[in-house]
Amino acid sequence: MANLSPNDSSYRIKVAASLTARTVGLLAKGVLQKADVLMLTPCKSIHSFGMPSAIDVAFIAADGQVIKAVRNLPPSRLASCRSAATTLERFSDPSKEWFTEGQHLELKLAENELTVSAC
Repeated sequence: MANLSPNDSSYRIKVAASLTARTVGLLAKGVLQKADVLMLTPCKSIHSFGMPSAIDVAFIAADGQVIKAVRNLPPSRLASCRSAATTLERFSDPSKEWFTEGQHLELKLAENELTVSAC
């Protein structure tokens, strides 16, 4: 798990790094039981086929910059960004903030814990 914050909010992150985990994504039963956001890495495109509701997506460049942010992507859609290295996604919640294009995230690995925070 990791923490990230788009502004003052804090989220727990589940990392999906294997091909299977990235392909299944948020469709995996209970994938977000102990997390708020799924990090798919590496990832340049996502789908929302089979999703029960809309999702929020942020495509992140290798330097940590949010290069594309999509709010409320409906089920049965595709979204992609050729220059993305990592993608963050969650089930949409209009009452919660989400990342915005141009925002810079800092990724750190310390004591076997990945942390992500907005700069």
